[in-house]
Amino acid sequence: MASLISQSEEYSKELDVAVRAVQIACSLRNKVQKQLISKDCNSSVTVAGWSVKAIISWILCGCLEGENISILAEDDLVQTLSKPNATELLETVVKIVNECLAEAPRFGFEAPKSALETSEVLEIISHCNSIEGPSGRFWTLGFVSGDQYAVALSLIEDGEVVVGVLGCPNYPMRKDWLSYQQSYHRIVSKLIPPTSETWNEGCVMYAKKGSG
Repeated sequence: MASLISQSEEYSKELDVAVRAVQIACSLRNKVQKQLISKDCNSSVTVAGWSVKAIISWILCGCLEGENISILAEDDLVQTLSKPNATELLETVVKIVNECLAEAPRFGFEAPKSALETSEVLEIISHCNSIEGPSGRFWTLGFVSGDQYAVALSLIEDGEVVVGVLGCPNYPMRKDWLSYQQSYHRIVSKLIPPTSETWNEGCVMYAKKGSG
């Protein structure tokens, strides 16, 4: 019995943190949509992706203290954001990250004592530069944009997924609306107040090793 209990509790903390981290990342995505996509800003997806990475990294590092947090990424985000022509984008990322972290208590996290400086945001994003191989322990973070958006976070141990979370903030409750384009969503959302029976309440799906 003891072995069964210990197995069921394994990765429970990581799963709890990951689920709430994805939830706050999904709320950030909606914030970016309202501020930038409504203005047809082509950089909105880039801002959202970088901001999501910063938020997830900040939460994992803060809640899983004592661990060497390493997040697999496809490119050197810090180097990209540090380029002179990325100044405006970096300022926007810092602004959105701070706005989102100010609401962290809603998701069970402590908010920063003061707004993060640009250098601090770059520091937490630097954890997303891992190039881990098939062995060891690290996190992977994926962000998919389009008419549907998804934030995917998983913990890998020696090549095996032990925790997985998928957040879909734009997933409509009415499945027949899945075929509509994002532009139509923006028009309809202005005409019909969003409710649980209309467009997008969103959803989060998760699982960990030993339990679905």
